Amino acid sequence: MKEQSIDFKKFPTIRYQGSKRKIVDWIHANIKNLEFHTVLDAFGGSGSVSYSLKKMGKSVTYDARSRHFK
Repeated sequence: MKEQSIDFKKFPTIRYQGSKRKIVDWIHANIKNLEFHTVLDAFGGSGSVSYSLKKMGKSVTYDARSRHFK
């Protein structure tokens, strides 16, 4: 699947301690050249990292065990 352009300002936001929303662009910059097809977002939280990975064309398995999302 071809990577789509990613506008990080349009990501869904949920404010809570531990959110990776503020660093999702840094995460993307550091993994975009790695070759992989599937990923486990084991601490998914708001889903911002999963969303970024889906926009990159990856197959994402998401899990959020946080009390904030039950």
